[in-house]
Amino acid sequence: GTAYRGELSAGNEGIVLPSGREGRIRSVQVHGADSKVAWAGQRVAVSLAGVSIDEISRGDVLCAKGIYAPTRCFECELHLLESVPSLKHWQRVRLHIGTSDVMARVSLLESSSIQSGDTVPAQIVTEEDVVCLLDQRFVIRRYSPLETIAGGKVLSPFASKPRGRNARAACIKRIKSLMHAATPAERLAILIDSAGILHLADAVRLLQETPEETVRIGSKLRAAGGQTSKQTSSESTGQHPVDENPIFLQGEKKFFLSGRSVARLSSEISVFLQTFHQSHPSQKGALLDEVVLSVLKEFDTRTARSFIDFLVEGGTLVMEEGFIRLSAFTPRDDERFFKDSES
Repeated sequence: GTAYRGELSAGNEGIVLPSGREGRIRSVQVHGADSKVAWAGQRVAVSLAGVSIDEISRGDVLCAKGIYAPTRCFECELHLLESVPSLKHWQRVRLHIGTSDVMARVSLLESSSIQSGDTVPAQIVTEEDVVCLLDQRFVIRRYSPLETIAGGKVLSPFASKPRGRNARAACIKRIKSLMHAATPAERLAILIDSAGILHLADAVRLLQETPEETVRIGSKLRAAGGQTSKQTSSESTGQHPVDENPIFLQGEKKFFLSGRSVARLSSEISVFLQTFHQSHPSQKGALLDEVVLSVLKEFDTRTARSFIDFLVEGGTLVMEEGFIRLSAFTPRDDERFFKDSES
């Protein structure tokens, strides 16, 4: 078939999707001649050890392991041909993507139908597993009579149907933003902002990059806007400005946090500590476990510590002898306090 993205060479490990069968590439041919490596855009023949030809079907895709996965719902930019009067929401169609030919439904998000020439955000829900790549083009045909009616481009290879008005509005906003994303960094920024808290594993799957490259893109994204900051609560909480840019947390699991999520969690921690300081003015602060159980319950302890360290580095919090306090708080000296009271 055609190499769509990246490169492959003899000795590489691969996985055939959607079946999930794994194998090793024994040899590669490009345009009928033996080759050490094949690149995107070339016609390639592959000898694959560990997978029988009887186990390969039309539409199967040979991929690098750990990056791609089958899907039954993807988000897209959908264009209806000028020659087609209209297309209804949830209309059953035939989807052609790569070499796959499967039945699917068109989920329109903004209206019950679209008219000739319209280009809209949409979801395609398939009846069988398919493998699709970011920016991959596809064709939509009627299944009876068989005629081409629409086409489009994959914007997100994995999606779920939005439930409720707010979820639908957020889905539309995300897809429209992805329609204008020109780089992986822009795409990742949109995905993090939409999710609020995005697992690295999900970011890898949605961005279709290696974990290392995804983290590098995230770091580059943060560095590009590192001077942007804002005040997230009143000065009475003792907070310093918190970055609006996404951050990456490492623990037992790894996460990206959007700027909004950083600001929200920082504010919640500050409110918790302010209340704690008022109740325990002579204590050096709260223990990490107390903060985790009260505010950072969605994170494991290591990841929560990573977030606390970020706030300490930013000057919002102080960690001393295992206790966490607001930077503006000074523990009360009880001995001096009682002497002053007696006098």
